[in-house]
Amino acid sequence: MYTPFKSDHPYETYRLKVGLSTDHNASSSFGALMAREELFALTGTMQPKRMCAWLEARSWAYEPPARRGDIPKVLRSYRDARLSGLQPYRMKKANYSFMTGGIL
Repeated sequence: MYTPFKSDHPYETYRLKVGLSTDHNASSSFGALMAREELFALTGTMQPKRMCAWLEARSWAYEPPARRGDIPKVLRSYRDARLSGLQPYRMKKANYSFMTGGIL
């Protein structure tokens, strides 16, 4: 079951300012993920490994490629929010050091 963001969420405010749809179930005609050309324009490289390195160095949220030759998966909405100056909410990684005695 999908639960929408609260209306005071910064990205929702951004969507309303620029006139984007706030219907989260509406599908985009271009898809939700960035294409290879868009990632090239953002990162300046066509190699998926270097794209990942660029995204990682700048703390972008992305999903690594599933197999060799694929590109990393980055949401267009995330890109729009980052480039507009908003910092989308990103959860921190869990800290399990208390369970492992500091090994991890």
